[in-house]
Amino acid sequence: MKIIFFTPRLLAGGAEQVAYLLAAALIENGHEIIVATPLADGEFSGKFSKKCRVVDFKTGKPIKSIKNLAQIVQKIEFDAVICFGITTGIAAALSKVFFRWKSPIFIRNENNLHLDWQQASFVNRFIGPVLSRWAARRSHVIAVSRALASATASYLHIDSSHVTTILNPVIDDAAVPVETESAKLHPWLEDASVPVFVAMGRLENQKGFDILIDAFAKIKNKSNARLVIFGGGSLRDALQAQINSLNLE
Repeated sequence: MKIIFFTPRLLAGGAEQVAYLLAAALIENGHEIIVATPLADGEFSGKFSKKCRVVDFKTGKPIKSIKNLAQIVQKIEFDAVICFGITTGIAAALSKVFFRWKSPIFIRNENNLHLDWQQASFVNRFIGPVLSRWAARRSHVIAVSRALASATASYLHIDSSHVTTILNPVIDDAAVPVETESAKLHPWLEDASVPVFVAMGRLENQKGFDILIDAFAKIKNKSNARLVIFGGGSLRDALQAQINSLNLE
């Protein structure tokens, strides 16, 4: 099979890790994979197998990549275009309508779409939900959990039978490109005398780290536990300010 993975960027997020693992496994089984992205920057840039072609559209955004995507699809008759996220799904659906290509579109959704569009720009808060529902009716929709599948179907106004649940693959240390030479345990993780809660993920609204911090503040005076959050993102300063305000430094 010949498959395009269409992903917004090549950051070390959950969706990109899934793309990396799937690409490696499919290539190993003899399939041809092209990773197409509006911007080939991030931790996964240059990490994909040499047998996997990475195409950088250099457009910055999925919506600006409609023509670029069509050119690749029309050049080679692909069996599927798998979109990682709703924004790439919208762009792919528009590309298919405007340029009349035939490959089926699969949209993987990992997020709460209602929350995502609520936090978008003023214009996108209005047109995003409309385009999401329009694109969903022209694609196959995949969710990463049964609970999310139900919420996704409800938000997109489509029958739940049109959303397939495919759980994320297990992250294997041997499969993910990690730098191990300089890796050191956080000092708290080496101290077995104090219980430590560990959280990992992008520091963005949908991950709910602000809720976790508030919850930890409520038990801090009753327990000698510690909390470590590993991740980066746009909310780092805001979360640090929240931590400071709750005297959790």
